[in-house]
Amino acid sequence: MKNFAPLSTESSLKKPWYKTGGGVTLLVVFLLLSLVGLAFAGLVGYYAWEIKQGRGGAISEQINSQKFSVDSSLASASSQKALGPEEVKQYIRKSNPGFGKETATITVIAFYDFLCPHCQESAAAFRSMMQKYEPVVRVVFKQLPLESLHAGATDVSLAAACAQEQGGFWTYFDLIFKEKQLGMDVLLNQAKQAGLSADAFSLCLATEKHQGVIVQDLKDAMALGVRGTPTYFLNGYKIEGVLTNDDWDQLILSVLQSKK
Repeated sequence: MKNFAPLSTESSLKKPWYKTGGGVTLLVVFLLLSLVGLAFAGLVGYYAWEIKQGRGGAISEQINSQKFSVDSSLASASSQKALGPEEVKQYIRKSNPGFGKETATITVIAFYDFLCPHCQESAAAFRSMMQKYEPVVRVVFKQLPLESLHAGATDVSLAAACAQEQGGFWTYFDLIFKEKQLGMDVLLNQAKQAGLSADAFSLCLATEKHQGVIVQDLKDAMALGVRGTPTYFLNGYKIEGVLTNDDWDQLILSVLQSKK
């Protein structure tokens, strides 16, 4: 009778690396990274296809100047001089709500008045652009309440700044533009809807805590020759008036095309 050596218990129970806890985790991470890479590649491919179809036209300064709130106390004329990258940076402040990565190819500085009807008309397309082009676009928001045109605009800007203090600016932004009337009761109720601390928000608003932020944004607007709202600076190029989804597509793709 032949004698057989007993099998090693450790070797018989040892699993392949890809079936161990660490191996499974590694595979999952690799799969997620691959999916992200594919999604980004698909988005880049989409941009390239759109450009090929001729949708990346030249940047124009005024998209729809008839849908634009002009304040005579601001700049008297519209400057066509584009800002350089370093000039753009000096107007981006820590107090400004932002969206997207600092390393994005495109930077959009947006001046809004929450009570401006043209800003209200622009808001949905603006937010859609942010979501659609997030990988390549950084947005910097600036307050420009035109009190002489829209009484009470400063209060709404202060409320938005208080929402920013609690990290809820963009949620609050969306809620603001869903309302036509924005009294103090509505502003406080929207803070609750946004999940903000009602007590902290009320105190912030009552003390006008962020008045300095509003004043600084106004100074920046005047330094940049802003005439009214909505006004955007897209990689330093000034654009005035209401922008549609198609307008944003054309503008973003034109910049991407110029970077090729």
